[in-house]
Amino acid sequence: MGIEFASSATSRGSSDTSEQATNPPYSFTLGSLDNNSRIQLDCEGRKPYPELVCKFTWLTLEKVSEAQINEAQAKLDAFDRMSESEIQPLKQDLKKTFSSDSDAALHAGVARGTPEQEAAAADLANAAKQLSTASTRTELKAAMIKLWDMDRDTCKIQVHEDEKLVFKRMSPTKWIRNLGPQGDCHAVEVGVLEAGPVGMWTYRTTTVSADTDTKVCADIYKGEVSKVHVYSWDAPEVISPACKYIRLGH
Repeated sequence: MGIEFASSATSRGSSDTSEQATNPPYSFTLGSLDNNSRIQLDCEGRKPYPELVCKFTWLTLEKVSEAQINEAQAKLDAFDRMSESEIQPLKQDLKKTFSSDSDAALHAGVARGTPEQEAAAADLANAAKQLSTASTRTELKAAMIKLWDMDRDTCKIQVHEDEKLVFKRMSPTKWIRNLGPQGDCHAVEVGVLEAGPVGMWTYRTTTVSADTDTKVCADIYKGEVSKVHVYSWDAPEVISPACKYIRLGH
């Protein structure tokens, strides 16, 4: 079974491109062609629409990144190199964190909920118990791997909004927004909203420039500068994310 994201019929309703350009839709959804996300756009403007002011609502499904996988593996490798004298304080800290009833309940999540919530909470509680009762190096590493496997099998669904994004008309069928420099990395981003054949809409966004002198900015924008992200009316609405667990929110 996949996860289906709702789509808006208003984005498909339509006439020809020129008519849509004269009367742009006020509410429509677009799906990403390079990640598991969709955006709901709610726009306002006045004829002849020299400017559109849009609210973007982003719905994103994220899995563990390659960087997080590498970080977890590095921690396991570091654990393998630890001496027994170094492991003992670690074991004591883990027991202190996971052994009390209150902490177990906290780490297990909700005490009561839907069957799906309770199943995930039970798995987390079992992993916490395995950590708190591990007495040997082998048992401790197995417990750490179990917790990591849960993280790796968890997808996050997040929603956020961007208010009042302003697009300027650049042609009968295109509006553009030029944002930046912004943030600590002084990123410059360009977005183009375009009406295609029979009024079907596409949004393309590109980070055209960013300061990557610092490691933080270099990591954030690695491979992103000049890359075009496309959100389209005809993006697949059903995906198969291969997640065992789903985290709602942060």
